[in-house]
Amino acid sequence: MRRILIEKEYVNPRECSYGFPWDSDGTCYNFKSPNECVKSSEIDNIENLEDVETLVIGCDLKDYGFISKCKNLTQLYIYTGSNITDLSFLERLYKVNHLYIGRSKVNSLEPLERLVEEKNRLMSETTDLWTKISYGLEGVYIDSEVELDIASVKDDEHCIMELIVNGKAKRAYR
Repeated sequence: MRRILIEKEYVNPRECSYGFPWDSDGTCYNFKSPNECVKSSEIDNIENLEDVETLVIGCDLKDYGFISKCKNLTQLYIYTGSNITDLSFLERLYKVNHLYIGRSKVNSLEPLERLVEEKNRLMSETTDLWTKISYGLEGVYIDSEVELDIASVKDDEHCIMELIVNGKAKRAYR
C-alpha cells in the first residue's frame, strides 16, 4: 500500500512533521507517515489510486475529486484546504478512519453524515471484530470558515471515537 504526501514542490516526506489535533494517543500512534512525495502539479499522474492508504496534502489544490478513487484510503490529512467547500469526495471512502481537513470552507457536513451512516450499516452487518474496527473512525477533524452543526453528525453504533468540528469536540466512545 502507498503512503503519499502532496506538496507544491518535492520534499522528503521522512523529514516532515505532521500535526495532530487528537486527544487519543492511539490515533496519533496509528498514523502511517508518507514515504513518497508527489508535486501538486503532478497529481493527475498518480497511478493506482486504489493502492493509496495514507494521503497527506500540505498545499491547496484546485480539485480534490481524485480522492474519491482512493478506495483503500485509511488516513486522509488535508492541512490546507481553502478550496474545499464540498466533502462529496468522502462519501465512498468506507475504509477511512483518520480524517483531517484544515483551513477549509466546507459548507455542509452532509457527505460526512452519509459516510458515517454507511460505515454504521457495514459495521452492523458483520460480527467480525477486526472488520468492525476497520470501519470505525478513530478521528475526524474539520476546520471551516463556515459555521457547521456538529450535532448533525450521528455517532450511534460507536463509529466515531473523536469528532472535532470548528474547535467543538464531540465524542462517540465514552
